[in-house]
Amino acid sequence: MRLVDPTSGELRDEPDARLTAFERGVAASLGHAAIYIVEPTMRRAWIDGNRQVERVRIGVTTAPQTLLKPARQWCMGQDVSMVLLWTEGAELANRVVSRMRVMLADDADGLLSGWLDMPAGRAFREVQIAATVVGVETFDDRQRLEVIAAEVALRSRSKVRKYA
Repeated sequence: MRLVDPTSGELRDEPDARLTAFERGVAASLGHAAIYIVEPTMRRAWIDGNRQVERVRIGVTTAPQTLLKPARQWCMGQDVSMVLLWTEGAELANRVVSRMRVMLADDADGLLSGWLDMPAGRAFREVQIAATVVGVETFDDRQRLEVIAAEVALRSRSKVRKYA
């Protein structure tokens, strides 16, 4: 299974694939949680009654690399487009997703057996709106890697000082 960047359409690495073991440990200790949006890349229409629909699955994870196998099953082996929006913790991420679901409760295209009937772009905007309403700051993969790099540098310097 390959991951596809939803903005550029290019193939991308699995989350945290390029981090060293030490960097992955630092990342885990930061306690970040991701709000994920998973969508099959083949924009095959799912027939629901007499209409065509696009479906995405939205949830929260602290270990996005564990999403790859379920995402393949959800999308029936197709390539997967996955967007990750990071927060400072799982509780905050769950608040955002819960708020988004409340905001969409009156939407005629509501929940269909775990899937939301909307394109990924709209789902991404809905998550951002819900985060703003709840007052939770979100950040993307690039910003998260910058935070990890800064924390790794800080911890590396503190180890050098201990032994000097």
